[in-house]
Amino acid sequence: MSENCWCYLMQTLVNVEGKIVGHRQADLLEITGCAFEVDHKTCPHRQSRGCLIGKTVEGAWTRC
Repeated sequence: MSENCWCYLMQTLVNVEGKIVGHRQADLLEITGCAFEVDHKTCPHRQSRGCLIGKTVEGAWTRC
């Protein structure tokens, strides 16, 4: 699935890709990729402490 999420390192909304983990109202979205002006492979913050890749974000996500 794809969803917009706030990236604190880029200080803007980025389009994240991931998979929903769980079956409750506030499911977890495991983020496997993101893109703003650059994709996650060329992001200057890649693999830094605040990077979204490999993290889970909790919330009510729309299932695709």
